[in-house]
Amino acid sequence: MLMADSRLATAAISQGWATLLHVAAEANQLHFVEELVQQLNPYDLELQDFKGNTAFCFAAAIGNVKIAEAMVRRNRSLPTIRGGEGLTPLHMAALQGKSEMAWYLYPYTVHNFHGEDWDLLFFLCINTAIYDLALKMLQDNPMLALARNENEETGLHVLARKSSAFSCEGRRCPNQFMNSRKNQSLALQLVRCLWDTLVSLDCTEIQLIRVINEPSQVIFIAAEVGNCEIIVELAKSYPDLPWEVNDKNQSIFHIAVLYRHAAIFNLIHEIRSIRNFVVTYEDADQNNLLHCAAKLAPPNQLNLMSGAAFQMMHELRWYEEVKKVMPPCFIEKRNSNGKTPRELFTEEHAELLTKAESWMKSVANSCMIVSTLIATEVCTAAFSIPRGDDDENGNPNCNAIIFIIFAISDATSLISSSISILIFLSMLTIARYAEDDFFMSLPMKLICGLVTLFISIASMMVAFSTAFFITYAHGQNWVSLANMECVVQGIIETQHVEALEILLQGLCGVQRERLRIHEICLKSGPHLGSVPSEVRLLCDLEQAEPSWGAQITVTVSSINKMLKLHATDEAVPVTPGIQMVEVTAPAAAETYTEVAAAVSSFCEYLAPLLHLSKPGISTGVVATAAAAAASLMSDGGGTTL
Repeated sequence: MLMADSRLATAAISQGWATLLHVAAEANQLHFVEELVQQLNPYDLELQDFKGNTAFCFAAAIGNVKIAEAMVRRNRSLPTIRGGEGLTPLHMAALQGKSEMAWYLYPYTVHNFHGEDWDLLFFLCINTAIYDLALKMLQDNPMLALARNENEETGLHVLARKSSAFSCEGRRCPNQFMNSRKNQSLALQLVRCLWDTLVSLDCTEIQLIRVINEPSQVIFIAAEVGNCEIIVELAKSYPDLPWEVNDKNQSIFHIAVLYRHAAIFNLIHEIRSIRNFVVTYEDADQNNLLHCAAKLAPPNQLNLMSGAAFQMMHELRWYEEVKKVMPPCFIEKRNSNGKTPRELFTEEHAELLTKAESWMKSVANSCMIVSTLIATEVCTAAFSIPRGDDDENGNPNCNAIIFIIFAISDATSLISSSISILIFLSMLTIARYAEDDFFMSLPMKLICGLVTLFISIASMMVAFSTAFFITYAHGQNWVSLANMECVVQGIIETQHVEALEILLQGLCGVQRERLRIHEICLKSGPHLGSVPSEVRLLCDLEQAEPSWGAQITVTVSSINKMLKLHATDEAVPVTPGIQMVEVTAPAAAETYTEVAAAVSSFCEYLAPLLHLSKPGISTGVVATAAAAAASLMSDGGGTTL
């Protein structure tokens, strides 16, 4: 399309009059820009949108140096063409914090700078942490040390507010840490260079003091935001700095105590020559350092601690630390409102104390509930884990390492949860907490309670894991079939064939050395109605080929006959197959037929389940009452099929 109509390359394609080059530069499309620039005339690169920005301004703002180089090769005047609000591309790059682009454009632009351009770029570099370029500018134009921004602040004032520029806290990854160390070093170099430049200029001491004191004193700005490094740097060249006071007659240590900056307050220990004098300073309201410590911390400092109880603890400890440097006579000294530091502390922290008390009891109550639940569970688990008996002596099999681990972890969990309950209970039984309780007692109780609760949870998980392993890896080795009588009986009575199949398959998989001969006796078989019956399942897993045997005994009574029990012979398992004992009934033919049909049906669905992989199982019953009578008169008392 561009080859067909070259006018498209310079036509506005948006409501903001942006050309194709504007859009490509803003989208950071290097290859497209390089191709497009070759098709444009040099003056076409100077086209501006409705705000007055050239495509080069967009390239400077996004920081792509290669795009800028491609454009400059085509038109070398682009870096000096101002865009929106009269800003040069260099100013736009600095405004966006694009250090590499700013360094690239600096040689092309600086020779056309006016006084305001120098000042604006200098403060932009400081605000966006391009300290190396700010140093370069200060070396090229030393008068920038006296320059002021729209707030009438010098470069020192702006740097004093940027405590983050001198600290590496909060940076986790290595690259971020290294970059922060580099910026910290450059920021300190810029502070030294600014101060040295101010001292080297032909300024009187009064003019120098005016520079750093107006509109506000640099050191007090630094003390307020916690910028300890800049205070130390300035104090090296200005030893009288700690003596300075603001319009409220407060020293930098008063400000540090008010805003909870420990690093600045600790400087008081390094200037022992004036320490005893500085601590006696009182502000316009006759508040000494301890009064300042008694006031509630600013929200940004208070919120550094999570939980009202720990905030109260931090406030008490801060008060006690400041108290250590105070002369005894100043500890109980009253301010202009007639309050001692301790009275002021109680008044300022009354609301925080109420919140801390409520928070502490809420946490203690919640944790005690959890501890109680854990103690209950682990106590129950101690008596419910399957152990089994030793094959040799019949004693409980508790010497295995897995049982020892379970016992230790379960006991540890029980003991630690009990201790946790006692700790949290002691916290809840206090009707009302005192201020000093939050200094050491309550926080330590809470920490100890949480630690013991964590130990109990961890131990409980270990106990659960071992119990799970015992139950599912070894538990079936010690499960007696006799204990499952009610389960199997329920399965047979309800005719759940699939469930019986699963059960029998599982029992056949039991290790031989753990299961000898077991017997399940069911007093009521299926499908027999009111006819008393007895089914015995025999399992012998010590044989070379484990087999299942079954004995079925049914007693039938009729209207004309007395109840008669027919005892069957002991079943002798046949492998492969199942030993089924004939059912005999000394009763009328119709009664016997009913019983025979029911038992035959039962045998037909029971036999395949007992040996699914072993076909050829024979089942059956005596067909007639005469055959039943003959079997009663036989020598064995019954006929085996």
